[in-house]
Amino acid sequence: MGRLRTGIPRQRNDLIFTSPAGAVQRYRVNAGNVEFQRSQNSDWRQLTSDEVLQHLVLNTVVGNWLRGRIGWAAVYPEQAS
Repeated sequence: MGRLRTGIPRQRNDLIFTSPAGAVQRYRVNAGNVEFQRSQNSDWRQLTSDEVLQHLVLNTVVGNWLRGRIGWAAVYPEQAS
């Protein structure tokens, strides 16, 4: 569930951004999983594989961040060709 199919460097490079409404959202790669935190006081939630793929396909900020970190082919090799 949300686990990427490749070894990802363990250094933490969180993605932090604010929505137009001012809500802070954080994403990180932790132990090969993409995780999301809605606010600083909330728990981290692991994204499912479908959620990760949706970010990549829709070219969201999160998808572009992931693509830059690990590349499309590293996440879903069968989709890269």
